[in-house]
Amino acid sequence: GVLTLCGTLDAQDQPVLISACNDNSVRLYDLPS
Repeated sequence: GVLTLCGTLDAQDQPVLISACNDNSVRLYDLPS
């Protein structure tokens, strides 16, 4: 499952969603702006 969700902006000021999962993986999702 997902442990943490964090929204931020990347270097081009595009919104991205970062999720940390309990299988020790971190996933990045580009959000449509």
